[in-house]
Amino acid sequence: MWLIPAVLCLLFLCFMTVWNQRVRMPALQLNLWRCLYISLLFALTLPFVDFPTDIHFYISAFVAGLASMTVSTSLFYTAREHSAHIASLYMPLAMIFTFVTWLFFDPALLDAYISMPFKAALIFIAMVVANIAVIKMRHIRFTHTSFLGLVLLNAGMIAVSQILVKGSAQNSLDMVLVLSFIVFVVQAIATWLWMLVRREDVGAALFNKNIAVLCIVSALSCICSWYAVILAPNPSYSIAVLLGAPFILTLYHRYYKHDISQSLKAGAVITLCSLLIVILSFGVA
Repeated sequence: MWLIPAVLCLLFLCFMTVWNQRVRMPALQLNLWRCLYISLLFALTLPFVDFPTDIHFYISAFVAGLASMTVSTSLFYTAREHSAHIASLYMPLAMIFTFVTWLFFDPALLDAYISMPFKAALIFIAMVVANIAVIKMRHIRFTHTSFLGLVLLNAGMIAVSQILVKGSAQNSLDMVLVLSFIVFVVQAIATWLWMLVRREDVGAALFNKNIAVLCIVSALSCICSWYAVILAPNPSYSIAVLLGAPFILTLYHRYYKHDISQSLKAGAVITLCSLLIVILSFGVA
């Protein structure tokens, strides 16, 4: 049942974007130490798992690690520099990229959509409306040029990584644990190399309660995320569930009277689109 890990991932995502504001570290530095700690955590499980033998799995895991590095760093940067509510607004576009691209890899699912054109059309329309609502949600306040680049980059990286993992991984705890370990190791190495290029200081190893909580939740989120991707008929469905994050985070900021320029109505529209996609997905595949 892919919906359960997807909903858990949604809750973990919202928690991480808010909790990150407690961790006052530069985005790359935070991502480096976070990935190192989580890699050690997953390494403890490796003596007890059976490693996959398919080389495509390891290629997919490597690409997923690069994608996760890009997305995580962007998430930490936007949540720290602006407000946690904008950190996940790239997901609707990633959902469309993933939804359309996966059809080229799963002809049976494409046939299922063709046999139910009305439901398939409603799913795609809901995805488009969600993207339009995101644009409305982000009126004024933030520069469109800089944020548009982050949105396109993150959306593309998410789509590629999820499609590759979906095509090469299986519903196995061993495989998910190995995948998660590789993802965080690649993230750590890629982040360190990028910091060298930018001549940023990696800083001293820092470990406290806030970082420990962030690492544990990140690890759990990673496991749930990949389970949802592997189990879902189309990996874009798992992203659809995560569309509820902006609305939940907006409610959080409104409740605590944080200064944001977020449209609550647009967030509600995105969440309704998410629910519609999830409901219709069970009728298609």
